[in-house]
Amino acid sequence: MDNTYANDSFSVTPEATEEVESVLLILTGLDFKYYAVFQLDDRLVVGRRSDSDIVFVNDHETSRQHCQFVLFCGHVLLEDLGSTNGTWVNGTRIEAQELHGGETISIGGMTLRMTKVDMGSTEGHSEQTNEMSPRSDEIPELMTDELFEVDQGTKPSSKELLYLSP
Repeated sequence: MDNTYANDSFSVTPEATEEVESVLLILTGLDFKYYAVFQLDDRLVVGRRSDSDIVFVNDHETSRQHCQFVLFCGHVLLEDLGSTNGTWVNGTRIEAQELHGGETISIGGMTLRMTKVDMGSTEGHSEQTNEMSPRSDEIPELMTDELFEVDQGTKPSSKELLYLSP
């Protein structure tokens, strides 16, 4: 496996390849009125297009395919996909950047804070991780029409919205 992730302006070569197969991304509104939990196994595309993994509805500042979260060797990368209004991390417009958790991310008209929870093997799960990732039969009916649109019937399970709290 090639241990370098690169695009035109950014590359990362981790010193050691971490054995992390999946992470939870917890996207929280800055006002803490909502949060959404997504499982990231490979990549999640954010945009207005209905075939995006995370669809921002009613946000005309978000491009059709705005940015993507990428899991590479245990590292979470955020990469702008040529959006009109840019992807911003902690107030700086980025083309691509590694995220460690706690960053403020602005995508279109949405400003979020990202938290990363390593899933790794099931032996490594903590009580907190289990609380934040309920089994699919425990997930309440979701009110996603205002913030995120998720079609759980057609998306792969690794890219489904795991939980949304209004």
